[in-house]
Amino acid sequence: MGHQCKAIVIGCSDFRIQVAIANLALRLGLYGKYDSIIHPGAQKAFVDEETRACKLREVAILVEAHATTEIHIVSHTDCAVYGGSKHFATLEEEKETYMRDMDATQQILNEIYPNIEVFFHMLEIQSNELVVEVKL
Repeated sequence: MGHQCKAIVIGCSDFRIQVAIANLALRLGLYGKYDSIIHPGAQKAFVDEETRACKLREVAILVEAHATTEIHIVSHTDCAVYGGSKHFATLEEEKETYMRDMDATQQILNEIYPNIEVFFHMLEIQSNELVVEVKL
């Protein structure tokens, strides 16, 4: 291993949140110090048995190559992988669904990487464009 990278940031590929992910990384002091894994649904791929192995392999490659010490998972409301906000009766139900999957993802990652801290960040899309971070 020739070089280190402090964190992996795993985010949804939705174009509406890319600037917010970069701003979050900057605020956390990670800008220029993280690898990124971008795919539809962020945490959803870890709880879906069809996609889990592929996503875990991506994480494994980066952890091994760069001695990662943190994993940040960035989720957002109105995610198409979950059917969008219209799929849920309320915003709270939507957030609870994402949190349940985030908790399951954290369990999976903690079993494999007990020495790596896992953080979750939720972004809320308002008016189909404004993105705000939700405190978890």
